[in-house]
Amino acid sequence: MMEGDARCRLVALFCYILCLHSLAIFFFTSGFLLTRTELPEFSTCSDIAKSPCFGETMDFSGTVSSEKVTGNCDDIVGDKAFCSQNGTIPEPTGGGGSEDKLSKECWTKPAIKRAVIIIIDALRFDFVAPSSSFPGESQPWMDKLQVLQQLSREENCSARIFKFVADPPTTTLQRLKGLTTGGLPTFVDIGHSFGAPAIVEDNLINQLVRAGKKVRMMGDDTWMKLFPSHFSVAHPFDSFNVKDLHTVDDGVIREIFPALLETDWNVLIGHFLGVDHVGHIFGVESPLMVEKLEQYNRVIEEIVAVLKNQSGPGGLHEDTMLLVLGDHGQTLNGDHGGGTSEEVETALFALSMRESPGRLPLDLQSSTCTISTEVKAGRSQCITTFPQLDFASTMAALLGVPFPFGSVGRVNTELYALAASTWPLPSEVGHLSEALVPVWLERFNHVLCMNSWQVKRYLDAYTASSIRGFPSAEFAHVQSLYDKAQTSPHFLHTDHPRLKRNDSGSDLSKFNEYSSETVTRLIDSIQSNLVYLLAAADLARTQWTQFEDEWMVIGLILLVTSMVIHGVALSRAMRLTQRILLSEDRDSEVQNRLHELFPLRRMLLACGGVAVTAGVIWGLQMTIRWLKSPLAAAISHGQTNIIITALILIASVVAYVMPIYGVGQVQSDQSVLGRGQTIGTSSQDQWTCVKSYMAVLSVGLHACGLLSNSYILSEGQVVCFLLATSGILYLRQAIQSGCKVPQAILFLILNAGMASVGLFEIFKDPATIASSSLIDDYVPASYSLQQFVTLACAALITTVLPLFSLARLILRRARTILRLQSLYWATAVTIPLAYSLLVIHWFTMDLVSSMVVEIPQSVKEFSRLLCPQLVYLVSLMLLIFTIISMTLNARGNVSTSYRDHLVEGIVSMLAGISGTIILLLGRKGPTIVLLAVLEVWCLLDLQGVEDLNQRKKEADKGLDHQDEHLNGRSLGSYFGAAVDWNLVAVQLFFCTGHRCTFDGLHYTAAFVGFDEFYFYRQGALLAADTFGSSHILPVIGLPLLVTAAAVAQSNPSFSDGSFFSLEVAKVYLCYGLVRTILTAVTTVCVTLQRRHLMVWGLFAPKYVFDALGLLVIDGFIVIAAIFYFSLFSRKARLKMQ
Repeated sequence: MMEGDARCRLVALFCYILCLHSLAIFFFTSGFLLTRTELPEFSTCSDIAKSPCFGETMDFSGTVSSEKVTGNCDDIVGDKAFCSQNGTIPEPTGGGGSEDKLSKECWTKPAIKRAVIIIIDALRFDFVAPSSSFPGESQPWMDKLQVLQQLSREENCSARIFKFVADPPTTTLQRLKGLTTGGLPTFVDIGHSFGAPAIVEDNLINQLVRAGKKVRMMGDDTWMKLFPSHFSVAHPFDSFNVKDLHTVDDGVIREIFPALLETDWNVLIGHFLGVDHVGHIFGVESPLMVEKLEQYNRVIEEIVAVLKNQSGPGGLHEDTMLLVLGDHGQTLNGDHGGGTSEEVETALFALSMRESPGRLPLDLQSSTCTISTEVKAGRSQCITTFPQLDFASTMAALLGVPFPFGSVGRVNTELYALAASTWPLPSEVGHLSEALVPVWLERFNHVLCMNSWQVKRYLDAYTASSIRGFPSAEFAHVQSLYDKAQTSPHFLHTDHPRLKRNDSGSDLSKFNEYSSETVTRLIDSIQSNLVYLLAAADLARTQWTQFEDEWMVIGLILLVTSMVIHGVALSRAMRLTQRILLSEDRDSEVQNRLHELFPLRRMLLACGGVAVTAGVIWGLQMTIRWLKSPLAAAISHGQTNIIITALILIASVVAYVMPIYGVGQVQSDQSVLGRGQTIGTSSQDQWTCVKSYMAVLSVGLHACGLLSNSYILSEGQVVCFLLATSGILYLRQAIQSGCKVPQAILFLILNAGMASVGLFEIFKDPATIASSSLIDDYVPASYSLQQFVTLACAALITTVLPLFSLARLILRRARTILRLQSLYWATAVTIPLAYSLLVIHWFTMDLVSSMVVEIPQSVKEFSRLLCPQLVYLVSLMLLIFTIISMTLNARGNVSTSYRDHLVEGIVSMLAGISGTIILLLGRKGPTIVLLAVLEVWCLLDLQGVEDLNQRKKEADKGLDHQDEHLNGRSLGSYFGAAVDWNLVAVQLFFCTGHRCTFDGLHYTAAFVGFDEFYFYRQGALLAADTFGSSHILPVIGLPLLVTAAAVAQSNPSFSDGSFFSLEVAKVYLCYGLVRTILTAVTTVCVTLQRRHLMVWGLFAPKYVFDALGLLVIDGFIVIAAIFYFSLFSRKARLKMQ
């Protein structure tokens, strides 16, 4: 009972640390990863009365404030969110005129009647731009979308290519939100990539529906999650099965061509996913990418043909614009989500069915050309940059709907000018060609005036509604730019067509009175508005996130106090160990000192006192609100809850840290500790001190490096360097002691091998090595044989030999370690079976990919789906059988020592999980796991060098180490070993191809063995791949550091259950302390760099991965402690019987 109580208190301690870390991360994350304040306001046509962009003679009555009913709610898919009580959709009128004309106006005159938007997911910029524009040789994936390049060359005035630049994070969800709202993305939204919530703030799709326009969608089902009730017709397809290259694309192609010939839509969206999925699975350099791009080229060519056939005068698509764009780019490996140029740069192609009659003045054309391409007649066309932030405002202006309320983008000058209807007809200007540009300038100046006014009122509303708003100096500067832009007149003629509002157009004969000075004034006004809009976007981009400093500080304080908890717990564990060793009555000593491990009663009393105080504070808060005091506004923001929670947590920490017993007992403890330290000093070697100092230095260097973005990018290489430094110390210690030298040398070799294993091409895709083409229908017999031999050799090197060596190593150790015959035979059967299934799975998939031989469909399905599922099943069965055998059948191991019993449980657990982890790691898995097992074996074997070295010295001096049993391993030894163990774990994370970025997640691992997407199942597989080898397995195997030491193999004290439990707890506390220090430093770094340019692209993802990793480690420490301590308790009870 006493031993059991001790272990319960140790488990309670680990649970308390887990709760402390969870709350710390919750508080900091709540203050740091906040979404921006989403305002509930929506732009309406009636808002135009508040705009300064119209003269006082403007008559709003009956034009923009009144509404007429158009459209039927039955045409809307899903929830009738925007329907009136009579079942119809209200639409603002734009004055007289029929619906088939572009005369219905709201804020701006519609320039197009229809828009066809083709989205190609993960469209790289070099997929669209001519290859001649890039340095170096042309790559296979370039110049495949020939139709876009040809149209931009041949139809210079009606077709343009832009570099479409996104804001990170570059995931589909954030990009679609940014494209439709005109706002900047927030980092925390990336957590919704697998479960997107509907957009509640104002957006382009919402404005189109409110205006009575009908939107059709087909393709990626993310649109339905964001806009569940907005589309008149929708054909969504599952987007999460990245292995499916054709279903979504085939569905879009099947639905889009019939829709192009129908009349009941204004915006048609087709979202293709094939390029994104090919990139994730095979990479950009794969021949399948070329095949996909060529397919898209044919589809776009056919779409253009259909539109042009209907684009004549009075035709269905006379006033239609085609837009082909990407939501984001991708790296050569097919990754996206970060902020690199490959990921944020995509392309936008625009084609107007009617050619614009005029050209922009040079003053309004972009001054910087991303790429200059040749067009017909010896002219060149400049490919300029188009921020995705500007897409919503530009499309709203073209379609004649209000700008989304939260948009901070600006109307793109060149895309707006591409629409022919933005230019006056020759008849409207008396056939005076020189009047075309001035009239267009005046119209565009009005559009920008409305654009600037909308952004200005949004910034004002955001500043008023948020706690801090924008910095006063920067906001005042932006406000001054707006005031400057408003000094210019918005209309230079009172008879402007926008003001006269007649269907036949206005008498613009006076436009021949435009002088060069008038045109200059218009251009200056336009440029002033553009400067303001650019400054406003920059202000929002740099200050968008509203940090809650109070929550962040509390999170930091809790992380720091958890480090103190680790230190105090280690100190008490060491003190209790010494008293157990020095006491004649160990059971009585354990009983007297149990409360030191986790003083639960004292902590509850302290928290209870604070809770009572919190009740008083809450009552005061209610009183202040009831009295309507000015303090109520501040309290309503949640500061009271923060204070109460912080006080309760701090009270629990103080109660734990404070001394527990009286002065006399303290003096007694000091004498005991002095005696224990004397004994401990006699058994210490100088290398123990050196190794301890180097461990502290290693943690310090690792932690301080996290302040540098360059270090974070190269963390995997730095960790290998730090591990090599420890290896050199082990080698010198081994040489000095005259033992374990081969293990130290092998440790250094394996460390170098782990660092470079990912550089070998053979580990990436043997099928690619065996064949230069993946899509050949016919392969000569001789070449087929050569391919087969190449594949067999690659499989032998990368799969068969590593798995055979690993299985042989596991089974040899299991034969000597596993005392339970049933557990040994279960391991001996399941490990070869699981590894054989892995070989069959990978080799068959290589044959299928390379098309060397014809594989029957049943064999393909067995290898692709059933083999991985059997591996999961075998691993799960062995894991369950191990737990049951170790807990219920321990009676056969009564004579076994605690050390052997613990090793037996650890080895069987690791063996059970190994099959699943190797499968999810992919092609490099067998080799990396084999190298890691050998590296860990060397590390464990080197832990006994200091004990053997000390014994040798004592023997040379003729001393007897009979008092060795009075001391366990020193705290410095455990801390140094835990630091090296952590370095190996971090090394595994990076060597397996992971990175602390969201584009580094191996999404394909979630679908190994499955085609369908189920959130929890695929999420569990993705988590197992990300954290399995680097977080979960190290925690399970960590107690091996206790059993590996020579003192544990001979010290009789380790036969005591309480003592052994304390030793295991100490190594877990040391490891948890190391990980907590690194996470706390990362958190401090993120706090300091929260205004850094790379905060969302680099520092924030690093924090998320470290924070989640710490919680995973804490959680599995609790699970492992419960399992291992239950083994000890069971064994202790059996020994007493």
